[in-house]
Amino acid sequence: LMGAAALFDGVIAEMKTGEGKTLVIALAAAMAALSGKGVHVAVPNPYLATRDAEAMRPLYEFFGLTVGVSVPGMTREEKQAAYAADVTYAVHSELGFDYLRDHLVAHASERVQRGHHFAIVDEADSILIDEARTPLIISQPAADDSHLARLAAYMVRPLQLNVDVTVDETQKNAMLTEQGMDRIANLFVAHRIIPSARALYEPAHLYLMRYITAALRARFVFRRDQDYLVRDGQVHIIDPATGRILAGRRWQNGLHQAIEVKEGVPLQPETETAAEISYQHYFRLYAQLAGLTGTAMSAAEEFETIYEKPVIAIPTHRPVIRKDLPDLLFADRASKFLAIVDDVVEQREAG
Repeated sequence: LMGAAALFDGVIAEMKTGEGKTLVIALAAAMAALSGKGVHVAVPNPYLATRDAEAMRPLYEFFGLTVGVSVPGMTREEKQAAYAADVTYAVHSELGFDYLRDHLVAHASERVQRGHHFAIVDEADSILIDEARTPLIISQPAADDSHLARLAAYMVRPLQLNVDVTVDETQKNAMLTEQGMDRIANLFVAHRIIPSARALYEPAHLYLMRYITAALRARFVFRRDQDYLVRDGQVHIIDPATGRILAGRRWQNGLHQAIEVKEGVPLQPETETAAEISYQHYFRLYAQLAGLTGTAMSAAEEFETIYEKPVIAIPTHRPVIRKDLPDLLFADRASKFLAIVDDVVEQREAG
């Protein structure tokens, strides 16, 4: 009840694992949904959206409320029905994508969402802070310029690191030195793409540098099995935060095609951005925003600054007997994983 009251007041609540977050969200959502304006519950994945909606359905129906689920792969009619419900459970990203798609439809009747009244965000620190700047992007096919991607890859092949090219690892960027610029300009002249080296700097030919930049990043910055992996003849992006594959995602500005050329796989059509929004901007659209997580206090300052939201720790039902030990810090990833393996072996031997 304390947790639900905190959420209904529009704050970020910290609750320990096993204290009943699912029920707390349902109580707050039911109370907010009685206004008739619709409540969105944002959860991490499709499984949880479906599971929580079904588990809490009897509670909502007791209050005379309807509940819907919005997950990837649904038809427009299914989405409209989901958002017409009093409470809608949806994957964080799908809420944003549905909003973007609503801005690309031809008629208002084709929209699926019906306003942004109240949102409750599960795993709030992960979405509202860790991934706050990650843009959700809807792309559309662009003109076919795969020949330029192949040409750029060929052009940068003879270039040397720290002579023709400098690399900024933190920004994942690669830039030509003055010597590198001269070499590229002369190569373009040799291939009769531009009439003279100076012509490369004219507005009409500046688009060529987009392909060169992408080819430089593909060759000197992005690494196979670290930033991406090649499977079934396709380049798949690896999420730097989780190490998982970002299915269906493509890098922008010609980078994805440049890596496809580098790896010798078939080039997929290039895309351009039709609409984009970040989690931070999307969730600030709501008249009322609340969040719930097991680890909110450590990010209290960010919640206060970015979202003007106080963080409240909800006390546990019984005293906590778990011991929270201090963090262990390691010089590198290899040391960390070795320590994890050692710990697993130790726990297993202890039964």
